[in-house]
Amino acid sequence: MTARTVWEEGRYPGWLVAGAATAATLGALAIDAGFTSGLGLLFDSVYVLSCVGIALMVRPSDSFVAGIVPPWLMTGLLLVAAWTDPGIVTTADDGLVQAVASGLGLHAFPLVLGYGLAFGVLWMRDRVRKAHAHPKPQSSAHPSPRPAPVARSQAGTTRPGVRPVTVQRPAGRPAPVGYSNREASPAPRRVTSG
Repeated sequence: MTARTVWEEGRYPGWLVAGAATAATLGALAIDAGFTSGLGLLFDSVYVLSCVGIALMVRPSDSFVAGIVPPWLMTGLLLVAAWTDPGIVTTADDGLVQAVASGLGLHAFPLVLGYGLAFGVLWMRDRVRKAHAHPKPQSSAHPSPRPAPVARSQAGTTRPGVRPVTVQRPAGRPAPVGYSNREASPAPRRVTSG
């Protein structure tokens, strides 16, 4: 058995992972706003890393949470920052809605990058999970335990997987090549409308 890869390690429930990402990004927001005049590289970097962390740590059954948290996380944090002090996000005289909309515009690159990376990680985790659930067939070094059945028709040709047919034929009639069920089939009928 092989060791688990980083793509298979996510075991935490979605609410726990989303809460941890919110706490980490909120801490970065507080540090960035406390030491600088606004949100900068620290906030953006922690946000992108939180998006990747969400996608890596969430259990597979909660991957929907990892897909919807990144934009809501950014919007919620900008809403908190603009409600506390609109000057952290944009200018101090902006209203709450204007500050959040401007903040989403100013931090669009980290938003798209974090969202894209989260979806990329979720896609890779799903591919690895499916590959481990349904392993590919082995090479010819390990042949199958039983070969496919081969039948011989009455004319002597072989066809894999077809059972031979024995049909009582009238004398003087040649045997058809391959499988045929002509004797048991009804005669064709032609129906014309008109």
